[in-house]
Amino acid sequence: MRRRIVTTLAATLLTAGVALSTPAVAEAAPAQAATANACSYNSTIGWHCGYYNGTAETDEWSTNTAAVKEIQDLINQETLYWENGHAQLAVDGSFGPATKAAVEWLQENYGICGGVNGNVGPCTWSFLRWNP
Repeated sequence: MRRRIVTTLAATLLTAGVALSTPAVAEAAPAQAATANACSYNSTIGWHCGYYNGTAETDEWSTNTAAVKEIQDLINQETLYWENGHAQLAVDGSFGPATKAAVEWLQENYGICGGVNGNVGPCTWSFLRWNP
């Protein structure tokens, strides 16, 4: 009888410990998982990942995190950037060195009008939105 009580008590404490630690793990997981949306083709916008509908000039000084996320996700999902030996971009809304390098790579390798400048202007947006 005493052994059964000790075993039951140990199992209860173990279960309670797991239950107490689970919320911390559950809170951390969405931040890692929420890195990308599924991009789809929209007849009026073109390729769209759900962050931003526009085509405003976006560069490394941009504070429009939604536009930057859209650019990062479009590069990851709708171009051959990562298939050519580059790491996928973090979809974090920060137009940092990795995003700028990816934009410059696109502009150079696809001959996007306006030349290589690292900015996502009308020509680069057009390529990202309508690239088949």
